[in-house]
Amino acid sequence: GTAESESGRPVLVVPRFSNLSPDATQDHVVAGITEAVTTELTNVSALIVVSGTPERLSDQYASRAFLLHGSVATQGDRLSVNARLEKVSSGENIWGDNYNRDLHDVLGLFADVARTITQEVEAELTPAEQARLQETRTVDPEAYRLYLRGRFHWNRRTPADLLRSVEFFNQSLQVDSSSALAYAGLADAYVLFPQYGVSSVSDSEAFRAAEEYARAALERDSTLGEASTALAHLRFIAHRDWSGAEAEFRRALDLSPGYAVLHQWYGEFLRAKGLADDGLAQVRLAYQSAPMEPVIGTSLAFGLWCARLYGEAEAQARLTIEEIDSDYSDARYA
Repeated sequence: GTAESESGRPVLVVPRFSNLSPDATQDHVVAGITEAVTTELTNVSALIVVSGTPERLSDQYASRAFLLHGSVATQGDRLSVNARLEKVSSGENIWGDNYNRDLHDVLGLFADVARTITQEVEAELTPAEQARLQETRTVDPEAYRLYLRGRFHWNRRTPADLLRSVEFFNQSLQVDSSSALAYAGLADAYVLFPQYGVSSVSDSEAFRAAEEYARAALERDSTLGEASTALAHLRFIAHRDWSGAEAEFRRALDLSPGYAVLHQWYGEFLRAKGLADDGLAQVRLAYQSAPMEPVIGTSLAFGLWCARLYGEAEAQARLTIEEIDSDYSDARYA
């Protein structure tokens, strides 16, 4: 196959899926589904996955790149995802399919898409990756929708949005009290309260809640990389427990190697340990799979600056400010 070496791995470009639902308020669902499919594909070690458009590709990638076109339509608890794979160099369509599922089987849909695309680009799954993609996990449709709304606000990172994300994660748990994803979302929100100046909760209370919710998530799903990531970040920023954080980050990397936030936070941890180059490599991985998240673009700019790549750091900060989200003020101080 084409997956025998780093240089020969197929490259998959994943732009934001389009929303074909009549209801424009479903944009957060489409954003969440794009992010979930991207993460599932990035978990496959034989693929290089790049979010965005082919224009961002270097020449070394373009010759073996494939573009994944996706569109999503939701109606009630029914979900329709249309996916099409195109060879970037020739524009030739090599595969396409339409997936119609109940929303409770959305995680199975992500796994099916990832499995099929891996085959189509002639990459190979490891036994562990095959096992993970064959796990049967279902969600409560309404709880999952509320969870995606929480994630949408969490990604925006303002104090008001973080508080809003907590509201949606709690609503998700009211619908389905067994949702490990919603508990992980709460852990992620509370662990960021001190950093983003949410003053209605003391730092110690926020960190205590983050730990409680991360553990609740792992009790319900011990393989959830998002929960391990929150726990690792907590060990680092709240306790400065370097060895505990390192062990938890490594556990998260085994569980969810494609999770962009994990690479961002692990990179910042390594940078704080004085390993600027290793930290930068991790944040570059985060940026590759989530270039439109301003918080990751900002982290990359700061990582470049720490690695004394000042010109690149300035260019990245400008890109984050001008192209991604002019309201995202942290980039002005990167």
